[in-house]
Amino acid sequence: MKKKLLYLCFAVTMVFGWNIIQVSAGQSTVKVTKPKQVVDQFQGVDALYRPGGSDGSDTTYSCAALVKRYYSKVYGKTPYNLLYNCTPVIDGGVFKKTASPAAGDIVGYPNASRKCNHWAIVQKVSGSKVVLLEQNWKWTEGKTTYAVSDHEVGVHSSVGNNKGYGKAVYFRYYPNNSNTGKKPSASSAVTAKKQTLTLNKSNVSVKTYFTYQLKAVIGNKRPGDSVIFTSSHPKIASVSSLGTIKGLRTGTTYITAKIKGTSISKTCKVTVTYGPRIISLKASRLTFVKVKQFALKGTIYNKRASDKLKYKTSNKKVATVTSKGVVKKKKKGTAVITAWIPGTNTKKTCKVTVK
Repeated sequence: MKKKLLYLCFAVTMVFGWNIIQVSAGQSTVKVTKPKQVVDQFQGVDALYRPGGSDGSDTTYSCAALVKRYYSKVYGKTPYNLLYNCTPVIDGGVFKKTASPAAGDIVGYPNASRKCNHWAIVQKVSGSKVVLLEQNWKWTEGKTTYAVSDHEVGVHSSVGNNKGYGKAVYFRYYPNNSNTGKKPSASSAVTAKKQTLTLNKSNVSVKTYFTYQLKAVIGNKRPGDSVIFTSSHPKIASVSSLGTIKGLRTGTTYITAKIKGTSISKTCKVTVTYGPRIISLKASRLTFVKVKQFALKGTIYNKRASDKLKYKTSNKKVATVTSKGVVKKKKKGTAVITAWIPGTNTKKTCKVTVK
């Protein structure tokens, strides 16, 4: 039965066409029925699929995401610059083209019409055939999605027809810019420097309506690396994209800092306690000319359950104030309206002038 193959590649926006493929005896067709379904595996790295069409530049499912995950697992380094007709780049070493592929090499299949590459990892080479570990290489029949495990193609052939992806281009990793020609090996991971993440604090106390700046530092940082901050209880304490923690109400929460696109993270325990009481009034000075009254609308910040706001005037002949903070003028002169919380030293004043 002929199958419509949706050619996929590492690209943010692409329109993909349909082409015909044949599945050889050395491959197996897998029905994709759920997210993060393992279709293939090589050296402990899973090729993950989900039902549906192109996964584009998705950080989990795209073809380039698998290449990054493989090198991060095996070498502790993440390649980048996985773009159309480009040579991959990696910190602490170089990639060079090779005409004799070996297990662990990166392979790219350029598509000139779409200006993108399909990327994969070489699992093994057998004579004129190469077996690929890849993601985002799937097709649909009706509402069902299919993928291929152990995709086998010619060593120097394309993975599509003449209108699809071109001939394979292989890249080998040379640690420390060496020219030894050493083929990739899982043992290289022993000396590879992995990304690390540190926080300036693992446990902090923040008062309500106050802030604390949490600082995250990435060790062995790659270009494009960034840190994402999240709060386990954002109603207790929020955290900005830059790591600024703000206490909102008493309680305990955990702020997690994570290197985007990786599983590397650190956590900081945050305990929020009451900050000092603060009274806010709608005005600090009032001048009555024609208006007869004005509502100060006092608000208590960092309010305790038993707190209540009371008001008083220094001169009832000039201006009075109700229990709800409404100031009423009487006659010309000046007075001071004071809002305070009984049982505390917290207060706020407003000077009143009646003309």
